[in-house]
Amino acid sequence: MLRLIWGNITFNPVNEPKKQHLEEQMEMVSHEKSDRIPSARVGHTAHAINQKSSSSQSIILLGGANLEGTLNEAFLYSTSDDKWSPLNWTDVSDGPLLSRYEHSSAVLPDGEVFVFGGATQSGPLGDIFRLLLSEESPEKSNPSVNSLSLSVSDLGSSSLFPGKSRTQHGSACLTEYGQIVVFAGGAMGSQPVSDNQLYMYDTKLQSWLIVQTSGQGPSVRFGHLLLYQHPVEEAPDDTVRLHIPRGHILIHGGMAEDNFFGDFYQFQFSNLRHTHLRPTVVVFRDLKEAFDSVDRESLMSSFLLEVMPQNYMDVLSSH
Repeated sequence: MLRLIWGNITFNPVNEPKKQHLEEQMEMVSHEKSDRIPSARVGHTAHAINQKSSSSQSIILLGGANLEGTLNEAFLYSTSDDKWSPLNWTDVSDGPLLSRYEHSSAVLPDGEVFVFGGATQSGPLGDIFRLLLSEESPEKSNPSVNSLSLSVSDLGSSSLFPGKSRTQHGSACLTEYGQIVVFAGGAMGSQPVSDNQLYMYDTKLQSWLIVQTSGQGPSVRFGHLLLYQHPVEEAPDDTVRLHIPRGHILIHGGMAEDNFFGDFYQFQFSNLRHTHLRPTVVVFRDLKEAFDSVDRESLMSSFLLEVMPQNYMDVLSSH
């Protein structure tokens, strides 16, 4: 298994990819500066995709920002030969398209990429659009090179988001029916959006749905993690016909103003309720024996100093 790490922020954005095989040490992959190589950035998204012309997977990188502003860019990275290819497209709307950061994106099994929300220098966004990687015939002058581009689809008025524009929301979450789930997110600065509704975008119907929930759900937040746990059993005919997801949505962490959350929630679509989970057993159950001999306090302090900006550390130390 291969992991690829690109970008992030310490005190300056980073623009060198790191490969990690699970059985090997971390390997730095260095490149000379070039307009064909993504610049240093933060707030971008990336996904593994399959190309018809290649037996190996590629990584598509979308958007992001640096100290100069947002980046209206998309790149394709080949994991087999460590090469980057910039992607071109034709804008179909007046929106910022990929010139955004802290957005969310998701890839369907057929290769379609959906991008939602995020922010520009003007504020948060609430639009959604669809991308598809196109492979044209090889150029006659260089038969070994394929021409790659993105085709962009305008999803129309039925895809207008019914909630408030937001950034740092957990929405790269796909159900078994290709539905994108959105919960909470950031407004301006350290303020979350004042909206605790659960939204779901149906990529087949190209429309949004507000999911009605009951019980005590999570408070509004941004920067949280959101994961969909697919069902293990075959769905009954009625849930398939109505496109009712049968898995669980898991929400963990996030922040609002200077409050950091360590809670863990589970949403169940089957009966439209959610439950508050105890994170001690659920999250760390399989790792308990491995962590029994570890000095957790010094390990966490070392981790936070390494990956979190100083202003975040100041907030943590005051609590």
